[in-house]
Amino acid sequence: MSHFMGAVPSIADLSGGQKGKLLLLHVVLEIPQLLILDEPTKNFSPTSQPQVRQLLESYPDTILTASHDVNYLRQVYQKIYRLDSLGLEEVEI
Repeated sequence: MSHFMGAVPSIADLSGGQKGKLLLLHVVLEIPQLLILDEPTKNFSPTSQPQVRQLLESYPDTILTASHDVNYLRQVYQKIYRLDSLGLEEVEI
């Protein structure tokens, strides 16, 4: 076993984006009935964003997300709602 020591970095040694992907994967694998995300693509590199989108597209239950990334919203969600002072309304983007 000693030849494997150091082969896998500890979580503390991972970059912020790597930690974010690991956390997101952990949460998604738990398969909660409701996943709440705030700007889920914000802290991921452009090369990682397609993987994050694919993971969320395949999520079997409900996702409630806040995002300003219109491309992300179009690619991942079938229904999009806007919440403002007048209430909640479905929007087409």
